[in-house]
Amino acid sequence: TAHGFEPPELTSASPDLSPRLDDFTVDKIEREGSFQITFGCTAQAAGKLVPVSVRMKITNQTDVLVWLLKECGSGELKDFTIGFLNKNDEMKTFKQNKLVVDALTVATTLYMLLAEQGAQLEFKAASVTSSDPNVARIELRGAAAGGVLNPEPAYLEAHYQCVARGRVTVTLTISAPPYDPTTVQWIKDCGGGVNERLSVGTSPLGSDVVSLGQTTEVFKIDYADLGAQVSRFVVPPSASFIVFHIYNAVGEDSDGGLDMTLGKVSISRGKPSVLAAFVKPLAQGVFSGTGGALGPSGGDLPAGTVKTLRISFVCKRAGASNVLVTIPTLNYENIEFGFTKECHNPRKVKGRSMLRTSGSIFAALVTAALAILAAVLYINLKQRSARAELLSARSSHPSSTS
Repeated sequence: TAHGFEPPELTSASPDLSPRLDDFTVDKIEREGSFQITFGCTAQAAGKLVPVSVRMKITNQTDVLVWLLKECGSGELKDFTIGFLNKNDEMKTFKQNKLVVDALTVATTLYMLLAEQGAQLEFKAASVTSSDPNVARIELRGAAAGGVLNPEPAYLEAHYQCVARGRVTVTLTISAPPYDPTTVQWIKDCGGGVNERLSVGTSPLGSDVVSLGQTTEVFKIDYADLGAQVSRFVVPPSASFIVFHIYNAVGEDSDGGLDMTLGKVSISRGKPSVLAAFVKPLAQGVFSGTGGALGPSGGDLPAGTVKTLRISFVCKRAGASNVLVTIPTLNYENIEFGFTKECHNPRKVKGRSMLRTSGSIFAALVTAALAILAAVLYINLKQRSARAELLSARSSHPSSTS
């Protein structure tokens, strides 16, 4: 006799385990069905074997009783993996990678899964906190309300709202009783700090000027002491320029890095009467860096690229002057470093009891050009005058005809 299957009855032998029936379906034509049991282990059931009975009514006169032994887990959920998608949409785990979210990124996609095939585990609503809500507030979306973990990734998104400049530590907690909660942390940058992946060197990929976003002692000069302080790095009188290499590294976790925007380059001199200094970009080529040359107005510095900055000098008189280079950056602290440029007096040449400098030579060239022009005009005027006298003589003595 056909019978419409009713949902099975679940009974736990311990109040520490609360099983429930999920996804009960019946195909009356094929006379078959399926269901799923969520055991609902509590912390009190951790590490215990709990009997669970499943009573299925087959016909009005027939029941089938099945007993199950459920072992509730405890401690760390070792098969659980939680990670994030980097800028290339690659899946990275928090155990093997450090996540720093740059100031321009407004959301991070996270994923969770169980490594064991066929495994399933219910997880509760996720929670997230910011170490300083006055700098950044975090909101979770997607699977944040809870669900069932299995080998297929479950995705949730952390959305950031920066309200001030600074950095915060973001803490995400996933609870899947009876196991201990799983916690991961990462950094959200809201600007104003340093880009630790930035380096500046006097050679390609060098970091002797700026290392990990911080100016080294050799190149550190305070603007207030620019006129008096002596730098530890000196550009000799024979050098008419110096080239710096600005490198924005990708990072060990290969998450795409932090793209930067560099503003207008500012050059301050301790003694303007000694020298002039200005940005003169290198010609595009092998020495201009993978990102090209940085001009006076700045430019973009994508992650993984190097840009060259060439500072040229014109000495006005003998002496030494400190030079402070300031490069504003969008969402990060300014890049700033300094050095000392030594100068000799401009070149002077003596000849025929006349002192000739670059200015006097230019004046002499102008005088010579004017003299040549006057001579040409005088010759041209004399030729015109002679031609006019010849024409006048011909008109006063006309030739006779036979």
